Order: sequence, then C-alpha cells, then structure tokens
Amino acid sequence: MYHMVAGSRSRGVAACSYSCLHKAELLLLVVLLFASSGFINAVVSTTNKHTTVDYCQIFNVTAQGEDNSTFSAGDVLRGRHLRTAFTHWSPFLVVDDNGVLVGGHDLELLDEIARRAGFTYSRDVIVKWENESTWDDALLRAAKQYDLMGQWWIDTSQRRTKGVVIGKHIVDISQIMVTRKETGNSKSLAQSLTTVLAPFSPMLWATILLLILASSLFMWFLERGINFIDFPSSHPWYLSMIHSAYLGFSSLTGAAYHSPQTGMGKLFAVGFSFVILITVGAYTANLANYLVAQSNAKAVYNGLDDVLRANKVCCVLEGSTIGLGEEYAKLQKFEVYDVTEMYTALMDGHCVAGVAGLAELQLMMARGEAGCELELVGQFMTRAGGGFATSMENCKPMLAAVLDTVYVTLEEEGFVQKLWSNYTKGSDACAAANSATSAATTGMGVADFGGVIILVAMFMAVTLIGGLFFRNKLWRVRSKVGHAREMVKYTSRLMTVSVPRRWSTLSKVTRLTPKASAHDATGRLSISSSSEGGAIQVQAFSTEQDEEARGVVNAAAWSDA
Repeated sequence: MYHMVAGSRSRGVAACSYSCLHKAELLLLVVLLFASSGFINAVVSTTNKHTTVDYCQIFNVTAQGEDNSTFSAGDVLRGRHLRTAFTHWSPFLVVDDNGVLVGGHDLELLDEIARRAGFTYSRDVIVKWENESTWDDALLRAAKQYDLMGQWWIDTSQRRTKGVVIGKHIVDISQIMVTRKETGNSKSLAQSLTTVLAPFSPMLWATILLLILASSLFMWFLERGINFIDFPSSHPWYLSMIHSAYLGFSSLTGAAYHSPQTGMGKLFAVGFSFVILITVGAYTANLANYLVAQSNAKAVYNGLDDVLRANKVCCVLEGSTIGLGEEYAKLQKFEVYDVTEMYTALMDGHCVAGVAGLAELQLMMARGEAGCELELVGQFMTRAGGGFATSMENCKPMLAAVLDTVYVTLEEEGFVQKLWSNYTKGSDACAAANSATSAATTGMGVADFGGVIILVAMFMAVTLIGGLFFRNKLWRVRSKVGHAREMVKYTSRLMTVSVPRRWSTLSKVTRLTPKASAHDATGRLSISSSSEGGAIQVQAFSTEQDEEARGVVNAAAWSDA
C-alpha cells in the first residue's frame, strides 16, 4: 500500500513537478512577452543604432509632470539626443569626400532649432539602397530607423498615406523651369559679324537696294543729254548709268548726290531725298532697339511647351516624386541626381531646360556663375513644400509638432529669412555685377562691328587691286594732268595780277562743254575748249603795260584738270 501510495505519490509528484514546471514556463513566457517591449527597447536603444525612442512615454510623462500653466512644448526635448539621418542633397547639405556633413542651409537651421530646444542629434548620412527603386522607399525605411530626417523632404499625399509625417514647410519646392540666358555673348561669330545688318530683314535690305538702284536709273533717264555735270556726253550710256547708281547709293551717307538740272529731275530729287531720310532714320532707330534688346537676356524657351514643340531634351531630377503631367509624356528627359548636376548638364548642352523646385534652383543659382547664366522662366507647374520628416510610429508626430513650434518662433524672429538670404545673396551679387557692366553689355563690341570692318577691308582690297592694275596705264595721263594743273595755277596767278579786280573772278578756271568759250567784254581774257571738251586755251592780256602774256595749257583729261 505504501509503495503503491508511495508509487502513486511519486508519480503524482512527478506529474505535479512536470505540470508545475510547464505552468511556470508558460507564466515566465507571458511575463517576458509583456515585459519584452519595454525591456528590449531599453536594451536595444543603447545597442542597436536603428532603434528609436518611444515618444509616447516621453510626452505622456512630460505632460503629466508639468503644470498646464507652465508647460512648454519647446522644452520637451531638452537634454535628449535624437538619432538623425541625412542624405547628400546639394546645395542644401554639403558632404565632404569622407561622407561627413560640413555645412548647408538645412544643417544650420537644425543646429539653431536644437540649440533653442536643448537637444543634441547625430549626423548619419544615408544612401538609397539598390533594392529601393524610389526615394520614397528610402524615406520609409529611414523614418522608422531614425528619430528624424534632418533635411527637408517634399510633402506629398502618397508619403503621408504610407505613414510619413512631414512637418511645417521650411522650403518652397514648387516646380518651375530653368534655362540658359540667351545673351549677346552666346551669339555665334556669324551673328556678331552681321549685327549691323540685323535691324532690317534680308528682304527689306534687298527692297531698299533695288529701290535706290531704280531711282538712280530713273534720274539718269530724266537728266540724260541735259545734265552734263552728272552725265558728261563723252561718257558711254552704261558708264552714265553706273555713275548715277553710285550717286544714288552714296546719297545714303551724304558722300555724293545727284545735281539735277531739269525741273522734273529736281522734283524727283526731293521725293528721293525724303526716302533716304526715312531709310536712315528707320535704320538708326531699329539698330538702337536691337542693341537694347540684345543687352536684356531673354530665354529661348519660356516653358515646357516650347521645349516639347522644339523636340529638345529637358533635365529632371532622378526619382522625383512630382510628375510633369500626362501632357508632357513625350518630353525627352535627361535624369540628374540633383540641381548641381542639372547646372552642369545645362552648361554642357545635355538639355536645354531643367525642372526642379524653386528653393533648389534659387540656391543653385546663387553659387558661382550659375545665377548669371541661368534664369527661371514660365509659371509654376505644381505647388509643393518640404519639411523635416519622421514616421507615425511611437508618437513621432509629437516630435514633429515640437520642432514646428521652435521653427515658428525662429520664423517670427526673422532668423529663417536671414539664413535664407545668406545662402541666396550670390544671385543678388550677380545682378549687381550685371548692372555695373550694363554700359558694356548694351554697347556694340568689336565682334558686332566686324561686319563693317570686313566690308571696308573688302573695298580697300578691291580698290588697291584696281589701282595697281591701272597704275601703269594712267601714269602718263596723271603726269600730264599734274603738269597742266601747275600751268593753270601759274596762268591764273598772272591773270589775277594783270587784269583789273573786277575781272579777278574770271581767273578761276571752270568746266566747259565741247566747243564752248567765255571772254570778257574787252576781249582781253578768253577761255575756250576743244571739240572733245578735253583741252583748254587760256589767253590773258595786261591792261596796264599793254604787254601780252599768253599761257596755253593742254590737258589730256579735262575732268581731272
């Protein structure tokens, strides 16, 4: 019995031991399950760098321990350390070659917020993993692993739906287009050389030249056979027409002009001179307007529609969460990592325009020469903003609310605007430099005047070649003409001394038509020409001593004499 009892007791004890042990294990497991969240979080928070703080407990304890009348949301984070992640996003954040944050607008702003709120934060630089197709995936991962994303992220409904919390917008990321300025410096050599021709279209230039040519020929038609000053009868008809065209074109500059002798010719000359006046005035006014227009840089592409119609390439940010719309689905795109790469792509000609956020482009254009070479064009395509990001887990939206409170304070004090101005003042400096050199940019340069220089050089070359070609042929004629001129001066001097003063006006030899003659009333002074009009004979007689003094001058070319 005993043994049986004993045996039964032993089995009972054994059974009890097994049952009790099993219950104890279950109880311990339950206890561990209930305590695991707090215990594991407490342990991992000091060992695992990807685990964040439970802000529900922090804000609950803080709110209960403070009097409502003295509670300040800005003091909730005082003395705490936030695990913060950043990405290399130029120019808002600057990362050196070792991957260490060294500056940037967002970093300075967060530094001031941390100083005001009394917390510290880490500066971990993260990158997008290979299995993450978009930045949304990287943001969701980092927002759960870290307390805060230490730079702005674009606020979109898709990100909010996935559990990302975006705080108060600290930047304006409204999408707008940027393109290169079309300045006078960007003109080709051919455009620079033809600047003086730019005020008139090629068709208008051709019309003006034909009008002057037709008017010159019409003047020859009216004056031929009568006006021997412009059209000597000794000249063939074709030479007279060429000479008339010369006088017509020279009238543009006033170098030479027709001297009509007929009434109709004079009437036509009045109308023709009015045409010349209008032409010169219109050219001067249009040239001034053209130079002013060239000095004011204008973009060739004023919107994505222009880029699309021209079938050109547009730079866009890689993995951008803001689309351009279905209407631009056929737009050729060149993806870049950030706006710094976009600037390089624009200057290298990979794209003619780029689309990015307003704040991104403003910072990029404030650096170096970008602001002098680029300009924002068109209207905003989408409206968006960006702020510090976190997740909805562990009451992190309360963390975002505290940061927003401090940010609003900085905004009211003017710190935010001053900080932004410090980073964008480069564009103002570029504008000031442009104003200081406005006189140089509005004026014509040597290249712009190159067309005139080349034209003068061409005329010099043609006349030089022609002069050398006809030099030997005309040498003897010019020698005779030179000798004839000296004789005319000598004879004129004799006539001026010998004849009375009232005859002194006759001492100046003028042109004579063929077989023409002129003499004074006493016959003491006579001037006559040969039948060809190419030779003259001058005879002068002294009135005081009655001594005859004759001078005969034979000029081979009367027009030159």
